[in-house]
Amino acid sequence: MTTSHYVLCNLLNTARLYPQKVAIVLDEQAWTYSELIMQVERVVYHLHHLGVVQGQIIYQFVERSFEMVCGFLAIMYIGGVYCPLNPTLPPGRLNIILEQMQGQYVLVHEKTLDQFPIATVQHVIVLNNILSPSLDIEVMSDLPISREYGAAFIIFTSGTTGPPKAVVHTHRSFSASISALIGWDAGMYTARDHILQVAASSWISHIWEISLSLAVGGTLVLLRQGGHLDVAYFSRTIMHQQITTIMTVPGIIRALTNYIVNNQQSKIFDTVRHLSIGSDVMKPQEWTQFINLLSSSNVQLYASYGTSESNVVLGCQLLNIKDTVIPMGYPFPTIRCLLIDDDDGKIINIIDNSNKIGQIYIGGPTLFNSYLNDPEQTNKKFKIINNQVYIKTGDLARYNTRGELVYVGRADFQIKLRGQRVETTEIENTIMNSYPGKISDSVVTKLAQNDDLLVAYVVSKESELDTEQIRNYCNKHLYQYMVPSFFVFLKQLPLNANGKLDRQRLPVPDISVLSTNIIDRQHIEPKNDMEMLVHSIWCKILGCNRISTVTNFFSIGGHSLLFIQIYQHYRTLFNFDSETINTRAFLEHNTIAEHAKLLENIKINTMQAKQWHTLHINQCIASYAQQRIFLDEKMRFSGEIAIYNELLILQVAKGSLPINRLLQAFRCVLSKHKILRTSLVFNEEDSILKQSITDKHLTFTMAADKTFKTETELHNIISEINTNPNLFDLSSGRVFYCQILKQQMKPDESHNKEIITSSDVLIIGFHHVAFDQSTISIFLNDLCNIYNSNKTWLDTEESLQYIDYSVHERLIDMTPSREFWRSQLNGYNQECRLSLPADRHCLYSDQRSGYASTAYISFDNDILTSFLDYASSHQVTPFQLGEAFTPDLSKVLASCTAETCLIWNIYGPAETINSTFQRIYPAANTTMISIGLPMPNYLCLILDSYMQGVIIHGEGELYLGGVGVFSAYLGRDDLTAKALIEIDGQLFYRTGDLVRMENNGLLHYQGRKDHQIKLHGQRIELGEIEQCLLNITSISTCVVMKWNDDYLVAYVQSSFHTNEEELRQHCQSHLPPHMIPSFFVILDQLPLNSNGKIDRKLLPPPQFSSTHLTNGIDLLLPTNDIEVSIHHIWCETFKLNQISTNTNIFTIGGHSLLIMQLFHRYRIEFHSRTNTLSITDLFQHPTIIHHAQLIQQSRASFAQERIYLDEQIRFSSTNNNTNIYVIPLIYRISSMNDHISISRLQHAFQSIIRKHQILRTALYLDTNGTIIQ
Repeated sequence: MTTSHYVLCNLLNTARLYPQKVAIVLDEQAWTYSELIMQVERVVYHLHHLGVVQGQIIYQFVERSFEMVCGFLAIMYIGGVYCPLNPTLPPGRLNIILEQMQGQYVLVHEKTLDQFPIATVQHVIVLNNILSPSLDIEVMSDLPISREYGAAFIIFTSGTTGPPKAVVHTHRSFSASISALIGWDAGMYTARDHILQVAASSWISHIWEISLSLAVGGTLVLLRQGGHLDVAYFSRTIMHQQITTIMTVPGIIRALTNYIVNNQQSKIFDTVRHLSIGSDVMKPQEWTQFINLLSSSNVQLYASYGTSESNVVLGCQLLNIKDTVIPMGYPFPTIRCLLIDDDDGKIINIIDNSNKIGQIYIGGPTLFNSYLNDPEQTNKKFKIINNQVYIKTGDLARYNTRGELVYVGRADFQIKLRGQRVETTEIENTIMNSYPGKISDSVVTKLAQNDDLLVAYVVSKESELDTEQIRNYCNKHLYQYMVPSFFVFLKQLPLNANGKLDRQRLPVPDISVLSTNIIDRQHIEPKNDMEMLVHSIWCKILGCNRISTVTNFFSIGGHSLLFIQIYQHYRTLFNFDSETINTRAFLEHNTIAEHAKLLENIKINTMQAKQWHTLHINQCIASYAQQRIFLDEKMRFSGEIAIYNELLILQVAKGSLPINRLLQAFRCVLSKHKILRTSLVFNEEDSILKQSITDKHLTFTMAADKTFKTETELHNIISEINTNPNLFDLSSGRVFYCQILKQQMKPDESHNKEIITSSDVLIIGFHHVAFDQSTISIFLNDLCNIYNSNKTWLDTEESLQYIDYSVHERLIDMTPSREFWRSQLNGYNQECRLSLPADRHCLYSDQRSGYASTAYISFDNDILTSFLDYASSHQVTPFQLGEAFTPDLSKVLASCTAETCLIWNIYGPAETINSTFQRIYPAANTTMISIGLPMPNYLCLILDSYMQGVIIHGEGELYLGGVGVFSAYLGRDDLTAKALIEIDGQLFYRTGDLVRMENNGLLHYQGRKDHQIKLHGQRIELGEIEQCLLNITSISTCVVMKWNDDYLVAYVQSSFHTNEEELRQHCQSHLPPHMIPSFFVILDQLPLNSNGKIDRKLLPPPQFSSTHLTNGIDLLLPTNDIEVSIHHIWCETFKLNQISTNTNIFTIGGHSLLIMQLFHRYRIEFHSRTNTLSITDLFQHPTIIHHAQLIQQSRASFAQERIYLDEQIRFSSTNNNTNIYVIPLIYRISSMNDHISISRLQHAFQSIIRKHQILRTALYLDTNGTIIQ
């Protein structure tokens, strides 16, 4: 099987087994394996329809992205030759490559389309246009059979004769490389790994990163374009994406090391398991510093070596981190490696010549096939040694004492620069072509003082050659890293005695002089503080004393690794992220003046961002605080007493206040502070709580309809207002209230309604959602200022409002805050806790293993003998039951045992034998039987989840200690460590049972900690529900379980006739709504396991049948329009086709959140008819019929209230025999036939009454004193 088959088959297999497993990730984007396969199919479909056949070259001209991965896999799938081209290629170099390749197909991204010369190909496929779900495609067919020696991909490397060399790899070499990498370390690449894709698309490494990750079923994490140059982003990606495997180069390791040291980010590599370093040599001091940073992590370090012609062929795990030089490692499986002395051509022995230097020759199946269209260079590269094929790498190495190869240098003039192999001949030819006929020779070499810089020696007799023209020409035809940093002009090159170039005599350039010469040609000093700051950073990084503000960064020795340092300086000083401005902007504008301008813009934008401005909006999502208070009021504290009313009680100190002027001041304050007229409405469509600003200030009035005589009456009125749940209405924006209380001195005293005197009281009320104690001073200051200035209007257009803060709150990045508090609370002593009346119950987090455990129990044989003797002497038969002792069992025993029989409730798990005991008195009328007190030599502790003791009557987990505690689980040390806890030097067994203790010390079993659940955001102890049901005399035992994460189901065992509705009503009267089971399953006998305990797995699932949905009686259909509408809403909400109108909502899975949804659906559907409707009403009347009746009820109009009260009180029949509100209409029959059909007339009346609902509307007084129609 070829590699393309191997990778794709594994990819398809993973997609079949785990379709929702994440395959590739880029920042916030992610594709699952099924999505990746679907997108690959789309590209394959288009390539197929364009006529692509096996062996055709297909360019891919995209940046690092999902499209890059998708295009690579599609080309491999269809059997094409993958030819990646980096969009950063200089135009001249790109044209040379395209002319050499003669390909006719290219995959591009819309962002790179303009950079590609489309006239050179016949077919251009824009990937992001075809990767659309709306396009129909054919399903993938069987994989084509690729030829083993057929071309798989082409990678370009630097050319010795000038143009770049096209390295052709076959499917065989591709396959062998993948196998060698996976076989190198079996645990290095697994399906659990998150592998970081670091290499650019022009490097051969990106093929291994993609192929290895997807072949093993792992997750490939991509960096955004330019992300490898942004160290902060690079580090953040490692941590946030929990990267486990990285293959990188020393240059990036250096940048990461500096970042970790400067920012104290020591946890970057916490999740990394494997880190492979290759492509270049690290200096000893850099290696030592990096190793020290990894001392606290578990990362395994690897070294690797390879070339474009051989792939990765050497590697080793860096076990000896004290080495000052990173070795190249050992050959991979199937790879042959020889070290040959070029002087005598002999193979250097690994043992006898440990310090001798030789050239590396590589053999094996991973070797490339050829240089495309260059047989001469291909023949030079290959060599036959001992009848086997090898390639000559040109790299010099030696063996160390462990037999590992150590890199020494190059045998030829090819150089290695920042992880890239560079043929200096290609650079030299490019320099000579910049001035045709004027440059006779050139030599390029590394700068002796700095291995990261190139210097070009140019031989010319011309004195007018322009360095910048040569540099610009090189920029158009070479990669940036191949452009020399410095150019030295010579009349002739130094020669040795044989007339050959003597490289040792090449003049060593003075960097400072060269830089000065460049700068002095057009030197411009910094003009402002920002340019001076950037200038100082450049001088520090580049080692120069002065740099012109218009000098190109790369013309004075700058390169990508130095640029990373400069960019990191900028980020540290100006505190911006890569989203604000990325590395590309600084790379494209590479002078001091341009950098200063970019940084100035960042500074201005940052300052503007810190200056808040109002957004001038009237609606948006509610703030976190508003959401909390809204849900508290609607769900948690939806009783008859308000808890969020805030009151200010004021009196006039002296004199009096005009009421109209005070009212105007209130309206101005409401106009300014929009939060005091903001409504909160739950949007059913998107399930979002929204806040909206209303115009309540325009119609605001003060109530003045109450008086008081005494202080007691005043306090009673204030208390009534403070607890009135109807004082405010969040849905309409009524969150502000004002009431004037007049003091009545005399019975017949009349009050001046125009002023407030010193004897009167002013009550100002706020809902807590709009007001708290910290805002009192703001409100009163504004009120006093407006009143004193007698203003009637305020200009508040530019005032910041709470709604502006709500938007800002959603945009805050909480990550730094979370990290701060995690660091701040690290090592916090949990024993120092806030003293509260009761401990919060926390869900037990430890999980059981699922395997049976064996317990060691050691005891004296005399115990058993003495116990049997005791039983025999008292003529009783001992026995034990595995379940809790219930009151019903106690009654049964009382009826069938003699009075002299003693009954004991004994408790104890297998790990402690019997631990507590309590004598049971069957005649006692009790609803719960205690498990008693600890037995002699036993200790009991009741602890919460923080290992702190609970208060009396508080619930906690039982810990048992003493002589009966077991020794260990046989062969299960992990379970033993979890079960046995040392407290104050003594071992205690953690039972997992929840108990509480009475004042007399008796323990009461509450249930298993394992059976606590969380339903709809509420923590529920199932034992509490079970105990509530066991209080019903007809139920002998019961079990409550959560079903499908949405419903509670109660299984009850009863030998008597038990009605499900009775059970529900009992629970409703004793439990909160969220704890009431949705279904009750009544069984004659609950299923038991072989130990006599309830077998929960055998409990039958609840039946969602029509019989169940109708409460066991005939299906009742809606009888009017309102019932039809409600029935439709219920069916949509519960996803059912039919529901009886008398079905209890809780019997079909209803719960509190669904009630809220129904309430808001009713408000939308029926509008004004729901004015008096409340969520509490819906809870108390849970059927369609009842809901329809509630909706049909609404508050009577003012006219109806007046007439109703007149008739019932003022003109009642007891005082007046005449009914004044009867309006008779008397008609004489007149028709063509002098008669009228009574039946037709009756039908007409019925139609009119059905149309005009007012003719069939009743009025009555409800319990709250409200007249309802």
